[in-house]
Amino acid sequence: MRLHATVFIAVVLAGPASAEAQSASGAQPVLAVTARLLKADGRTGSSAGGDHPLAAGKSVTHYLHAGRIGQDGICTVGSSSGTPKGLEELVTSAAHVWRVTVTGVSFDSGQQTFDLEWARYASESGVSPVLSRKQRLTLAQDETFTLDLMQSTGVACATSAIIIELRAGAREDPALADTVLQYDLWLVRTDASGKKETRRFLMTAKQGSAVPFEFAPLRSDVPKLKADQYDFDVLTNVAGQLRGRARHDGKLAIELVTTRQDLLHRGGQETSRIDGLGRGRKVVDAAWGEAVEIHLPGGSGVTGSYASAADAAQAKGTTGRLSAGPEGGRTIPAQAVTLQNGRVIINYSAFFANETVSLILRVTKPEAESAEHLMRR
Repeated sequence: MRLHATVFIAVVLAGPASAEAQSASGAQPVLAVTARLLKADGRTGSSAGGDHPLAAGKSVTHYLHAGRIGQDGICTVGSSSGTPKGLEELVTSAAHVWRVTVTGVSFDSGQQTFDLEWARYASESGVSPVLSRKQRLTLAQDETFTLDLMQSTGVACATSAIIIELRAGAREDPALADTVLQYDLWLVRTDASGKKETRRFLMTAKQGSAVPFEFAPLRSDVPKLKADQYDFDVLTNVAGQLRGRARHDGKLAIELVTTRQDLLHRGGQETSRIDGLGRGRKVVDAAWGEAVEIHLPGGSGVTGSYASAADAAQAKGTTGRLSAGPEGGRTIPAQAVTLQNGRVIINYSAFFANETVSLILRVTKPEAESAEHLMRR
């Protein structure tokens, strides 16, 4: 694969896309407001709500309501987002009412920012809110934010609670909505000698669809510092999500969410990941067929684990991720791997100092093949 362009991304993979990418992508940000009934057995019951395009400086108000006056529990849910009744009228018939007002602020790099003002009303308190909030939020496409969760006190309908949510979405440009993109994504690790280790991901999806990916972990040996030390290695897990859109100017806007997690692993044991750790996001511009290289940030932080069964039995030290700097009166060592108080300590910054990890992405239009052609292969 020939490398036509290289894009360097900061540690958090953050930063706005170009104004050209935003104006030419054709996708319109949409924000949905929904009320959902939750059943006692964990299932979702009825729901109601509405959505609207996000526009800077424009305010939209949604009204949601649940239950009826005198009803045992919350058996019904409804919305009057399109043609809202007056609040005074709603509280005379519904047991609970929510008024949700959203004012658009900006749409940048696939993320919509808006001002949110909402309040919950009850029939017994009339138009005086029993709960209200104001805040500014930023949501990426498909992200959900919970406004309110109210438990049901009745036993009718087997409804246990009602949840009020916001969800960010997008409406595709009809002229581009049926575009199909093929993603060819490579994970490449290069060590100090220039030797490369690779993983590959290949997937096809429609315009604007989220494509999750997860590579098999990269493994790095941990040297033994004592005879009875466990067999350790460090697993580098890289996963994320791609979302590409063709643009009217013939180019592509590609949204990339990536997580890199480096975990100290002992043979025969499972490792647990930490949600959100090492997560970053970026929107990049590319031409069809152009290879784009994204450098992932190096490992950071410090992890320690019992060095051996004997050390674990003596309960020397603790296990888990440590913060850099003084800890328990001791200074975290600068060396990549050390033995300290019965623990193997990994300083990830030093451990990965002589290697690079990057993603190379190439987006093309899938070749059309007939079923007969495939069978002849």
